[in-house]
Amino acid sequence: MADGGKAGRFVPTLVVAQWLPGMIMLGVSCLVVNRLPNEKVPLHWNAQNQVDRWGSPQELVWMPCFCLVIALIWTILMLVLRAYLIKRGDEAGHTLTVFLLGGLGMQIVFAVIDTFSIAAADPHWDWWPTDFGIDKVAMLLTGLILIVIGNLAPKIRPNGISGFRVPGAYSSREAWRRCQQFGGVLSMILGVVMILAALAYGGVRLYWTCGTALAIVLVLMFAYGSYAGRKYAGQGGPVYHH
Repeated sequence: MADGGKAGRFVPTLVVAQWLPGMIMLGVSCLVVNRLPNEKVPLHWNAQNQVDRWGSPQELVWMPCFCLVIALIWTILMLVLRAYLIKRGDEAGHTLTVFLLGGLGMQIVFAVIDTFSIAAADPHWDWWPTDFGIDKVAMLLTGLILIVIGNLAPKIRPNGISGFRVPGAYSSREAWRRCQQFGGVLSMILGVVMILAALAYGGVRLYWTCGTALAIVLVLMFAYGSYAGRKYAGQGGPVYHH
């Protein structure tokens, strides 16, 4: 897989890594389900970190299967994105790396949630601190992922799949570059807010804080996209994202 640039050397590893969380958790889930009694187990928690849905132990394998489906979709999209960038003559390494890191981060969050569910269902997993809300863990991981992706975002090349694809970004290559820079900064700020909120709050307050921060970021991103589309229109050449 020749993608050019130093970042391109990580692409094959990241493609394989997309599949590992789902495969590992599927194996773990099958082992745990086989030794659990045929009784209802906790499967979902509400904003107060209280169980609000119970079900069969066999349902524990659904999340790993979902992760594998997401890995397949992400791999297909990556191949489409790679073909598009190569056809355009753009360096694909950084763009593919950011796209695959986003998918891998999502897989890791799902795997942690599934591990939490297994730990709550299996009495043999006494070492897992199930009293520490999975909402806090998920927000901490998501915040870290946003910081990493935000730091790499400015190097994403114009495309129709990955990056901060607000309408104004497609008015020119310079507008695209500016939008990725601005979006990267917002992403890192949002990541820091989510981490701090997860450390300080839990439950509904955590969701409200992170949700409000996300809404502000989206408004700012779209507003800046509109501004950049007008200010940098025609600079740096056209963008053909279709």
